[in-house]
Amino acid sequence: MNEQHPTPHPQWALDHKKPGTELRRIHGRYYLYEYRTVYDKDRKRPRKVSGSLLGSITEKDGFIPSAKRKLEEGAGVGISGGILCKEYGVARLVSEEFSLYLDTLREIFREEWKDIVAITYCRFIYRCPLKSIPFRLNSSFLPELLDMRPFGEKHASGVLNRLGEQRGLMLDYMRSFIGKGEY
Repeated sequence: MNEQHPTPHPQWALDHKKPGTELRRIHGRYYLYEYRTVYDKDRKRPRKVSGSLLGSITEKDGFIPSAKRKLEEGAGVGISGGILCKEYGVARLVSEEFSLYLDTLREIFREEWKDIVAITYCRFIYRCPLKSIPFRLNSSFLPELLDMRPFGEKHASGVLNRLGEQRGLMLDYMRSFIGKGEY
Protein backbone atom coordinates (compact mmCIF):
# COMPACT_ATOMS: atom_id res chain seq x y z
CA MET A 1 0.00 0.00 0.00
CA ASN A 2 3.03 2.27 0.09
CA GLU A 3 2.69 3.74 -3.41
CA GLN A 4 5.00 6.39 -4.79
CA HIS A 5 3.18 9.40 -6.20
CA PRO A 6 4.15 10.08 -9.79
CA THR A 7 6.25 13.21 -10.14
CA PRO A 8 5.97 15.67 -13.02
CA HIS A 9 9.77 16.04 -13.11
CA PRO A 10 12.05 13.92 -15.32
CA GLN A 11 14.52 11.51 -13.73
CA TRP A 12 17.59 13.47 -14.92
CA ALA A 13 16.37 16.44 -12.88
CA LEU A 14 15.39 14.32 -9.86
CA ASP A 15 18.90 12.82 -9.74
CA HIS A 16 20.21 16.17 -8.40
CA LYS A 17 17.58 16.56 -5.68
CA LYS A 18 18.96 15.94 -2.18
CA PRO A 19 17.41 16.23 1.30
CA GLY A 20 16.72 19.85 2.17
CA THR A 21 16.31 20.85 -1.46
CA GLU A 22 13.30 21.21 -3.72
CA LEU A 23 13.03 21.05 -7.47
CA ARG A 24 11.02 23.71 -9.31
CA ARG A 25 10.09 24.02 -12.96
CA ILE A 26 9.82 27.66 -14.03
CA HIS A 27 9.13 28.54 -17.69
CA GLY A 28 10.27 25.10 -18.81
CA ARG A 29 13.60 25.20 -16.92
CA TYR A 30 14.48 23.31 -13.74
CA TYR A 31 15.92 25.00 -10.67
CA LEU A 32 17.10 23.63 -7.34
CA TYR A 33 16.25 25.61 -4.19
CA GLU A 34 17.08 24.95 -0.57
CA TYR A 35 14.27 24.76 1.96
CA ARG A 36 13.63 24.00 5.62
CA THR A 37 10.59 23.28 7.74
CA VAL A 38 9.54 25.30 10.77
CA TYR A 39 6.75 24.69 13.21
CA ASP A 40 3.79 27.05 12.77
CA LYS A 41 2.25 27.74 16.20
CA ASP A 42 -0.99 29.09 14.74
CA ARG A 43 -1.68 26.11 12.44
CA LYS A 44 -0.11 23.67 14.93
CA ARG A 45 1.83 21.87 12.22
CA PRO A 46 5.09 22.25 10.31
CA ARG A 47 5.30 24.41 7.21
CA LYS A 48 7.88 24.69 4.46
CA VAL A 49 10.08 27.81 4.19
CA SER A 50 11.84 28.20 0.86
CA GLY A 51 15.45 29.29 0.85
CA SER A 52 17.82 30.60 -1.76
CA LEU A 53 18.47 29.36 -5.28
CA LEU A 54 21.22 26.75 -5.43
CA GLY A 55 21.40 26.51 -9.21
CA SER A 56 19.76 25.28 -12.38
CA ILE A 57 19.57 21.79 -13.83
CA THR A 58 19.74 20.89 -17.51
CA GLU A 59 19.64 17.47 -19.11
CA LYS A 60 22.86 18.17 -21.02
CA ASP A 61 25.00 19.86 -18.33
CA GLY A 62 23.43 18.55 -15.15
CA PHE A 63 23.56 20.81 -12.07
CA ILE A 64 24.90 24.32 -12.71
CA PRO A 65 25.54 26.28 -9.49
CA SER A 66 24.06 29.77 -9.31
CA ALA A 67 26.63 32.50 -10.11
CA LYS A 68 25.54 34.44 -7.03
CA ARG A 69 25.91 31.33 -4.87
CA LYS A 70 29.41 30.67 -6.23
CA LEU A 71 30.39 34.25 -5.46
CA GLU A 72 28.99 34.00 -1.90
CA GLU A 73 30.83 30.74 -1.26
CA GLY A 74 34.07 32.14 -2.65
CA ALA A 75 33.90 35.41 -0.72
CA GLY A 76 36.07 35.54 2.34
CA VAL A 77 38.23 32.62 1.28
CA GLY A 78 41.21 34.88 0.61
CA ILE A 79 44.21 32.92 -0.63
CA SER A 80 42.24 30.48 -2.76
CA GLY A 81 41.07 33.27 -5.04
CA GLY A 82 37.92 34.48 -3.30
CA ILE A 83 37.05 38.06 -2.53
CA LEU A 84 38.20 39.29 0.86
CA CYS A 85 37.11 42.70 2.14
CA LYS A 86 38.64 44.01 5.37
CA GLU A 87 38.69 47.34 7.19
CA TYR A 88 42.12 48.89 6.68
CA GLY A 89 42.03 52.62 7.43
CA VAL A 90 41.46 52.64 11.18
CA ALA A 91 43.74 49.61 11.67
CA ARG A 92 46.53 51.44 9.84
CA LEU A 93 45.85 54.61 11.85
CA VAL A 94 46.20 52.63 15.09
CA SER A 95 49.43 50.96 13.98
CA GLU A 96 51.09 54.16 12.71
CA GLU A 97 49.73 57.17 14.60
CA PHE A 98 49.69 55.48 18.00
CA SER A 99 53.10 53.82 17.63
CA LEU A 100 54.40 55.52 20.82
CA TYR A 101 51.63 53.85 22.83
CA LEU A 102 52.15 50.53 21.07
CA ASP A 103 55.90 50.58 21.73
CA THR A 104 55.31 51.29 25.42
CA LEU A 105 52.69 48.52 25.60
CA ARG A 106 55.17 46.14 23.94
CA GLU A 107 57.86 46.98 26.53
CA ILE A 108 55.62 46.66 29.60
CA PHE A 109 53.13 43.95 28.61
CA ARG A 110 55.53 41.69 26.69
CA GLU A 111 53.20 38.70 26.35
CA GLU A 112 49.78 40.27 25.88
CA TRP A 113 50.34 43.67 24.27
CA LYS A 114 48.82 42.59 20.91
CA ASP A 115 45.73 41.23 22.66
CA ILE A 116 45.32 44.49 24.60
CA VAL A 117 45.54 46.50 21.36
CA ALA A 118 43.00 44.21 19.66
CA ILE A 119 40.48 44.45 22.51
CA THR A 120 40.96 48.23 22.77
CA TYR A 121 40.52 48.61 19.00
CA CYS A 122 37.25 46.66 18.99
CA ARG A 123 35.84 48.36 22.06
CA PHE A 124 36.83 51.88 20.93
CA ILE A 125 35.97 51.69 17.23
CA TYR A 126 32.91 49.43 17.33
CA ARG A 127 31.85 49.60 21.01
CA CYS A 128 31.27 45.89 20.73
CA PRO A 129 30.88 43.33 23.53
CA LEU A 130 33.52 40.67 24.09
CA LYS A 131 31.54 38.07 22.15
CA SER A 132 31.77 40.22 18.98
CA ILE A 133 35.55 40.73 19.12
CA PRO A 134 36.42 37.67 16.98
CA PHE A 135 34.00 38.83 14.24
CA ARG A 136 35.34 42.40 14.30
CA LEU A 137 38.96 41.22 14.15
CA ASN A 138 38.16 38.84 11.26
CA SER A 139 36.81 41.80 9.30
CA SER A 140 39.78 44.02 10.14
CA PHE A 141 43.32 44.19 8.80
CA LEU A 142 44.68 44.79 12.33
CA PRO A 143 45.62 41.12 12.98
CA GLU A 144 47.76 41.16 9.80
CA LEU A 145 49.43 44.44 10.80
CA LEU A 146 50.26 43.12 14.27
CA ASP A 147 50.96 39.54 13.15
CA MET A 148 48.38 38.13 15.57
CA ARG A 149 47.04 34.61 16.01
CA PRO A 150 43.26 33.91 15.78
CA PHE A 151 41.26 35.44 18.59
CA GLY A 152 38.25 33.92 20.39
CA GLU A 153 35.75 35.48 22.81
CA LYS A 154 36.98 33.33 25.69
CA HIS A 155 40.51 34.47 24.92
CA ALA A 156 39.42 38.12 25.28
CA SER A 157 37.87 37.55 28.70
CA GLY A 158 40.99 35.64 29.79
CA VAL A 159 43.22 38.54 28.75
CA LEU A 160 41.06 41.01 30.68
CA ASN A 161 41.09 38.77 33.77
CA ARG A 162 44.88 38.47 33.67
CA LEU A 163 45.24 42.19 33.00
CA GLY A 164 43.11 43.00 36.05
CA GLU A 165 45.59 41.10 38.20
CA GLN A 166 48.56 43.15 36.91
CA ARG A 167 47.94 46.50 38.57
CA GLY A 168 51.66 47.17 38.86
CA LEU A 169 52.18 46.86 35.10
CA MET A 170 49.16 49.08 34.43
CA LEU A 171 50.60 51.78 36.71
CA ASP A 172 54.01 51.44 35.01
CA TYR A 173 52.33 51.96 31.64
CA MET A 174 50.48 55.08 32.78
CA ARG A 175 53.56 56.47 34.58
CA SER A 176 55.60 56.12 31.39
CA PHE A 177 53.72 59.12 29.96
CA ILE A 178 54.36 61.41 32.95
CA GLY A 179 57.43 63.59 32.62
CA LYS A 180 59.72 64.65 35.42
CA GLY A 181 57.96 67.06 37.73
CA GLU A 182 54.51 66.31 36.31
CA TYR A 183 51.59 64.76 38.10
